[in-house]
Amino acid sequence: MQADTLNAILKKTLDNHAPLVTRAVRSCRNAPWFNTQVKEAKRGRRAAERKWNKTGLHVHWEIFISARIRLNSVVCSVKRQHYLSQLSSAGSCMNFSGLLMNC
Repeated sequence: MQADTLNAILKKTLDNHAPLVTRAVRSCRNAPWFNTQVKEAKRGRRAAERKWNKTGLHVHWEIFISARIRLNSVVCSVKRQHYLSQLSSAGSCMNFSGLLMNC
């Protein structure tokens, strides 16, 4: 009986000080242009950033900056290729307006 009382008191105290909170998580649709090339570039940038944060050396900062620039150029080129292929496949004006609605 004492264990039940203790559990009830602890549960009441825990619920009072740290109530259970539920949060809604938005489902984000993936970018249509995201591919393995972008994924690898992001992974390389994060690895370089972790290395720089761990050591604090200037050479690792420069490596991180070059990885960041590389990622930006990869994302830009992949986006350009994706949207150019979408525009070329749209063809007519009616298809183009449908393409804009999907973006």
